[in-house]
Amino acid sequence: GQLGVDIDLTQATSAAGLNATELLFSESNSRFLVEVQAGSEDEFLAAMGDTVCLRLGSVSGDENVVIRCCDETLLTAPWKELFEAWHAPLDWA
Repeated sequence: GQLGVDIDLTQATSAAGLNATELLFSESNSRFLVEVQAGSEDEFLAAMGDTVCLRLGSVSGDENVVIRCCDETLLTAPWKELFEAWHAPLDWA
Protein backbone atom coordinates (compact mmCIF):
# COMPACT_ATOMS: atom_id res chain seq x y z
CA GLY A 1 0.00 0.00 0.00
CA GLN A 2 0.76 3.66 -0.01
CA LEU A 3 2.25 3.60 -3.50
CA GLY A 4 1.54 5.67 -6.54
CA VAL A 5 -0.31 4.59 -9.64
CA ASP A 6 -0.17 5.45 -13.33
CA ILE A 7 -3.59 5.19 -14.99
CA ASP A 8 -4.64 5.73 -18.60
CA LEU A 9 -8.40 5.99 -19.10
CA THR A 10 -8.35 6.09 -22.91
CA GLN A 11 -9.52 2.48 -23.45
CA ALA A 12 -12.11 2.74 -20.68
CA THR A 13 -13.68 5.93 -22.02
CA SER A 14 -14.02 4.35 -25.46
CA ALA A 15 -15.46 1.11 -24.06
CA ALA A 16 -17.94 2.90 -21.79
CA GLY A 17 -18.91 5.64 -24.24
CA LEU A 18 -18.13 8.24 -21.57
CA ASN A 19 -15.64 11.08 -21.37
CA ALA A 20 -12.98 11.05 -18.64
CA THR A 21 -14.98 13.23 -16.23
CA GLU A 22 -18.09 11.07 -16.61
CA LEU A 23 -16.04 7.91 -16.15
CA LEU A 24 -14.29 9.17 -13.02
CA PHE A 25 -17.33 10.65 -11.28
CA SER A 26 -20.44 8.80 -12.47
CA GLU A 27 -21.88 6.18 -10.18
CA SER A 28 -22.21 2.67 -11.51
CA ASN A 29 -22.70 -0.68 -9.87
CA SER A 30 -21.01 -2.44 -12.75
CA ARG A 31 -17.48 -0.99 -12.72
CA PHE A 32 -14.80 -2.21 -10.35
CA LEU A 33 -11.12 -1.42 -9.97
CA VAL A 34 -9.07 -4.51 -9.18
CA GLU A 35 -5.37 -4.71 -8.41
CA VAL A 36 -3.77 -7.83 -9.90
CA GLN A 37 -0.23 -8.87 -9.10
CA ALA A 38 2.14 -8.62 -12.07
CA GLY A 39 2.44 -12.01 -13.75
CA SER A 40 -1.05 -13.09 -12.66
CA GLU A 41 -3.00 -11.25 -15.36
CA ASP A 42 -3.82 -14.36 -17.43
CA GLU A 43 -5.04 -16.23 -14.37
CA PHE A 44 -7.21 -13.27 -13.37
CA LEU A 45 -8.71 -12.94 -16.85
CA ALA A 46 -9.44 -16.68 -16.94
CA ALA A 47 -11.22 -16.41 -13.59
CA MET A 48 -13.30 -13.49 -14.89
CA GLY A 49 -14.62 -15.58 -17.79
CA ASP A 50 -16.67 -13.51 -20.24
CA THR A 51 -16.60 -10.37 -18.08
CA VAL A 52 -15.12 -7.41 -19.95
CA CYS A 53 -11.84 -6.36 -18.31
CA LEU A 54 -9.47 -3.55 -19.25
CA ARG A 55 -6.00 -2.82 -17.96
CA LEU A 56 -5.99 0.79 -16.85
CA GLY A 57 -2.46 1.09 -15.55
CA SER A 58 0.01 -0.07 -12.99
CA VAL A 59 1.22 0.59 -9.48
CA SER A 60 4.33 2.75 -9.52
CA GLY A 61 7.27 2.89 -7.16
CA ASP A 62 6.76 6.55 -6.33
CA GLU A 63 4.09 8.42 -4.38
CA ASN A 64 2.19 10.02 -7.26
CA VAL A 65 -1.23 9.24 -8.64
CA VAL A 66 -1.12 10.04 -12.35
CA ILE A 67 -4.30 9.87 -14.43
CA ARG A 68 -4.20 10.33 -18.19
CA CYS A 69 -6.70 10.16 -21.01
CA CYS A 70 -6.16 10.54 -24.74
CA ASP A 71 -2.56 11.77 -24.34
CA GLU A 72 -3.61 14.43 -21.81
CA THR A 73 -2.53 14.34 -18.16
CA LEU A 74 -5.62 15.00 -16.05
CA LEU A 75 -4.04 14.67 -12.61
CA THR A 76 -0.63 14.32 -11.01
CA ALA A 77 -0.57 14.47 -7.22
CA PRO A 78 0.88 12.60 -4.26
CA TRP A 79 -1.49 9.87 -3.05
CA LYS A 80 -1.22 11.18 0.52
CA GLU A 81 -2.45 14.63 -0.53
CA LEU A 82 -5.42 13.08 -2.34
CA PHE A 83 -6.21 10.83 0.63
CA GLU A 84 -6.17 13.80 3.01
CA ALA A 85 -8.47 15.83 0.72
CA TRP A 86 -10.90 12.88 0.54
CA HIS A 87 -10.69 12.06 4.26
CA ALA A 88 -10.82 15.59 5.75
CA PRO A 89 -14.61 16.03 5.50
CA LEU A 90 -15.05 12.63 7.20
CA ASP A 91 -12.64 13.32 10.07
CA TRP A 92 -15.12 14.33 12.76
CA ALA A 93 -13.22 12.94 15.74
